[in-house]
Amino acid sequence: MTIVHHGDFGDEADLDPVNGPHYGIARRLATPMFPAVHYCADYDADLIAKEVLKSGFKTIALPGVSMMYHGFASRLKQQLGAIHYADISNALDDLKADMIGQTIEMQKFTLDLLKPGARCSDIFAEYNAAMKKRGFQGGGTPALPWPGL
Repeated sequence: MTIVHHGDFGDEADLDPVNGPHYGIARRLATPMFPAVHYCADYDADLIAKEVLKSGFKTIALPGVSMMYHGFASRLKQQLGAIHYADISNALDDLKADMIGQTIEMQKFTLDLLKPGARCSDIFAEYNAAMKKRGFQGGGTPALPWPGL
């Protein structure tokens, strides 16, 4: 997957989609994004359209279509022409609803880890082990800010 985010013109990075900092992201592009500044409205849409056309996709899935900025959405449609758009907002809402039970389960598990005298490093290690056991493939918890904890 390729993502576009706020940054300098032309900033590009090829990432490791499996072991990188953002699971599933293979390429990152950047452009200045200021929705309130009219002339910036096309920048990110143009980058995305270029990637879609280069990839040869005939259909693209768009989440949150009703929340997109008009300048972005209209430019994207203009640039992509005959590409078919699929609004996946409802499907994503269903996935999020399914994840609520899992989230509550992990919150209860985490609370069970917080025992008097427990060291942060032990809590993080046990939490990471539990996440991997459940199939989590991300980078785990961030590095500890205090050595020796």
